[in-house]
Amino acid sequence: GVVGTLDGHGDPVYAVAWLPDGKSLVTGGFDNTVRLWNAETRKEIKRFEGHANLVLAVAPSPDGTRLLSGSLDKTAKVWQTPSDGLQRTIEGNAAAVSALSSSPDGKLAAIAVGKNVKILDLANGQVVRDLAGSEGEIETVAWRGDAAQIASGDKAHAIRLWDAKDGKPQGRIQTPSDTVLALAYLASNQQLVSAGSDGVARLWQLPVVDLKTEDGKGPVTVAAINTAGTLAVTAGPDKIARAWSLPDLKAQKEFTGHGDEITALALSDDGKFLASASKDKTARVWDLTNDKPLLTLRVPVGDDQEGKLNAVAISPDGNTVAVGGWTSAADASENIYFFDRASGRLSGRVSGLPEVI
Repeated sequence: GVVGTLDGHGDPVYAVAWLPDGKSLVTGGFDNTVRLWNAETRKEIKRFEGHANLVLAVAPSPDGTRLLSGSLDKTAKVWQTPSDGLQRTIEGNAAAVSALSSSPDGKLAAIAVGKNVKILDLANGQVVRDLAGSEGEIETVAWRGDAAQIASGDKAHAIRLWDAKDGKPQGRIQTPSDTVLALAYLASNQQLVSAGSDGVARLWQLPVVDLKTEDGKGPVTVAAINTAGTLAVTAGPDKIARAWSLPDLKAQKEFTGHGDEITALALSDDGKFLASASKDKTARVWDLTNDKPLLTLRVPVGDDQEGKLNAVAISPDGNTVAVGGWTSAADASENIYFFDRASGRLSGRVSGLPEVI
């Protein structure tokens, strides 16, 4: 629940950030002011006035001795704290300063201006480099903890990553959200959190890997990847399962034998076995060590759909294969069947399921 309220801004608060000491906060508001607060007492410590329009972004320096602010007045300002002196104003921007972030050593700042990110030297206010290429206006920027990378989020569904030293692009993440509103790196520097206008926070694994495509040699509707991440298997209506090495996506082998569309695939955790399920009313188990079919698993079948399989899974120990689909029993309930992977014998059944698996 709410533990306190910071009361003082005359108009809506648009930006807020903790200082590194965890005892103070800085806010920016539509009343054109930046304010420093004591988090424990909820009292205002300092009020920084000087912006001529709405304050859109605030950020402290890593040592907490300076506060950065960006405004609709197209300026960024650097304030000295705990004094109330204005240290520097960065003018000449073509658009509002909508976001900003200090480098981990406090010497540089990244500010968002329209569709560009500018890197500033805080000692003299000069632009060190300009990161261009965003398709939408930028709403947030973040500096990675090791100072090696900068991330920006925009109004065009995109997160962009940049090399902080030379400004070269290091990847682009397409997000479901129309606008990326906030970004933060985790302490490991291997993951990035984003918050979007769709109300969803997302965790992204870094580094970003370029998308690689390969001719699937047929329609692909199902796929499986082994635990080690070294092998993928794809299949579909052409009744053939195909194995591909990862990450290079080189074709390795093909598995044939099904008489109808393959609807599901599973790989054992040890990477030795592949299981496939099909509309031909069978499941098959393949030995990946010698590329040979081991077993054909059959469930009770009937007319029309009964017996067509839609799902397959291999237990973590690799000893049991489970299948499901159109498996109605006499009471019209659906079933999951379990088979011994080594012998193919039916070893169990879960019945009474109300819907097709």
